[in-house]
Amino acid sequence: MTDARPQTGQTDRTGGPGPFGRLLDGAERLCFRLSCAGVVAMMLLVSADALGRFVLDSPITGAYELTEDYLMVILVFLGLSHSYRKGAFVRVTSFTRFVPRRLRRVLERVSAAAAAVVVGAIAAGAFDTTLRAIRIGEFSSNLLQYPLAPAYALVVVGCGLLALRLLQSLFVAPSGDEAEGTPSFE
Repeated sequence: MTDARPQTGQTDRTGGPGPFGRLLDGAERLCFRLSCAGVVAMMLLVSADALGRFVLDSPITGAYELTEDYLMVILVFLGLSHSYRKGAFVRVTSFTRFVPRRLRRVLERVSAAAAAVVVGAIAAGAFDTTLRAIRIGEFSSNLLQYPLAPAYALVVVGCGLLALRLLQSLFVAPSGDEAEGTPSFE
């Protein structure tokens, strides 16, 4: 029987060794599952709303607003880190194939660091917006009048996870599949 855990100095295909990698992977998996559930919920809500609107002439009140304010936020932001880790972000690599491998790795790390700063700034701004929404009791302006702070908090979680994953990529080299598996326009 062999031990499937990574040995010292090795990394697995996800967060690498140590408690930080495992914690990041677990949080990412949870957020990705919530993102998938958001897609299903959005599909069901929009379908039910369309059926109600055209068959029964009675749409679901607030369906559009709920989709816009919560479900789209769940779908987009909670799936960001997982998409990055899986290499699902599209990259234009028309010129990078002419750059030597070592220089390309340096440029990828510089890009990841810059992206981590930008995404971290978005998370920080969303955090401030979340706190303000809680402080003033911000609610939607539609008929349902639901609180908006949780939607803002989802942006913080999604961007925060992506920033951590980007920072981690500076220190943990991707395995062969992840290193070359990023989609691109050639």
